[in-house]
Amino acid sequence: MKLIEGQRFEGQIFTIDDTEIKDSVFIDCELIYHGGKFKSERLTITRCRVQFVGAASNTLQVLDALGFKVGGTNAISSEVK
Repeated sequence: MKLIEGQRFEGQIFTIDDTEIKDSVFIDCELIYHGGKFKSERLTITRCRVQFVGAASNTLQVLDALGFKVGGTNAISSEVK
């Protein structure tokens, strides 16, 4: 896993799969998650959007079909690829 530590990201598109993020800040970013490994410690996220694609999107669809509440805000989206 790639380690990111002590960084600040603003207005960027960032794929979080296979990443460990520590002591970092994300502001007005788009975070993309495909279902890979992800770890975080002391992560600050402000006004970011999260996009679930591929396997991550499929997982959300299964949870929804099983009756679990997923999404529900403009900050979360899923897309089937």
